Amino acid sequence: AATDGDIITLSSGAFIGTNISKTITLRGAGMDSEFGEPTIINSSVSITATDTTHVLTIEDIKFQKQFYINGVIKNSKLKKCHFFSNFRKESSASISGLTIENCRVYSSFYLYNSNGKCSNVQMLNSVVTGVHFLNNTGAQFINCILSGSMDQISYSEIWNSILFITNSNRTLPATTMAYNSISYNTYNSSADAFSNIPNSTNWHIDSSTTKIFANESHNTSGTTIANKTSFELTDEVKAAYLGTDGT
Repeated sequence: AATDGDIITLSSGAFIGTNISKTITLRGAGMDSEFGEPTIINSSVSITATDTTHVLTIEDIKFQKQFYINGVIKNSKLKKCHFFSNFRKESSASISGLTIENCRVYSSFYLYNSNGKCSNVQMLNSVVTGVHFLNNTGAQFINCILSGSMDQISYSEIWNSILFITNSNRTLPATTMAYNSISYNTYNSSADAFSNIPNSTNWHIDSSTTKIFANESHNTSGTTIANKTSFELTDEVKAAYLGTDGT
């Protein structure tokens, strides 16, 4: 019954996923139970909207299953959401402006730049596991934690971020820029994964297994970070890695 531009507010509790075919604002009650009962969507969601006059906005929701972008979105926003399964832009979908802010992607984050163009993607203050970009896809990561397997992170910018790469394929080629960032506990990465970043400032590479967060655990294939943590750095890391702004 919704029309493009409408606002839909969901209560706490579990909902069945659907195709979102309208450019709407969809708001939940929260994604973390410590702030009250969350809004959970417990089956797959597919974005098939085609209207670009309005802004698609989704916030404060916990997505338990796959989240697909199959439509055309412009200047859209995803805020304070948890994605427990694949987050994927299908090859024929089109993205012209997407901001992902204060989100966590626990499975894999796939973007394709092929039949449907993908441009102006920005991820802010987010935690992402498994970044896979294909066909010259690019994004800007600011104040993020990137972990897990990564593939072809080209045409991208990484600012003030921490990387835990467990496996890679041309992870940071020459078309990527890195500033004030740390690559930490890097396992099984290909030899050229970090060797060709001409546009880098204050870029640290540390393959040690020293803890970087006060609350974290290790295994032989990488670093496992607890789902709920403040991401407070250890005192040693705070002293060792300073940005050019002194923080």
